[in-house]
Amino acid sequence: MGKYDLAPFDYFRDMAERLLDWGRFETSLSPWFGVHYPSSYTENENEYKVELDVPGLDAKDISIEVSDGYLTVESKKEDENSKRYYKYKGYFPDINAEKIEATLDKGILMLILPKREEKKTKTIKIKGK
Repeated sequence: MGKYDLAPFDYFRDMAERLLDWGRFETSLSPWFGVHYPSSYTENENEYKVELDVPGLDAKDISIEVSDGYLTVESKKEDENSKRYYKYKGYFPDINAEKIEATLDKGILMLILPKREEKKTKTIKIKGK
């Protein structure tokens, strides 16, 4: 069974999200998910750091998945008065998924996404006269 067999319109949503990708970040086109951009994003030669504001959420309310370079953070929290949905999707083709770290502190989700060794830029020194 293929990825889109049970939900064929997901294929078109995924394609639309890729076409509408402004830079590295994507958001869900589904109306029931809130648009969620990182509150902070930095990159250096070794890693990416992404911070997301997730006020009122606990670690048990948040799921984080990585597939084919796409990092997806989703949350759904319901109580008797309200429902809150979050979805963030970012494309990081050169991350080492096995070494990703996530911490939650005071409503800020911090993600450390280490880059794979083979994708890092290497400077070659030329020997000779």
